Amino acid sequence: MQSIDAALAAINALKPNEKLVYSQIAKKYGVDPGTLSRRHRGISRSRQAAAQNQQAVHPQHEAELIDYIDRLTKRGLAPTRSIIRNIASQLAQKQL
Repeated sequence: MQSIDAALAAINALKPNEKLVYSQIAKKYGVDPGTLSRRHRGISRSRQAAAQNQQAVHPQHEAELIDYIDRLTKRGLAPTRSIIRNIASQLAQKQL
């Protein structure tokens, strides 16, 4: 678990009557207080989460596309880049 995730877990574990001081929790877990505050309030998110939202094709669809390409290749029918792009565009429901 990353430090920021541990710090967020500590914040979420606070009881309703406990005082929330970002700087104390940030110091304890070795993270920037501003980052911790923004992440807790939902203003920012991890790079991984941001990248996931920018992905054109859902990871499950991507895995299915790779399996399909592998099956075609084993049968000697390797698809061209344009065929792969067309299939991915259909999965993403937008032009890639």
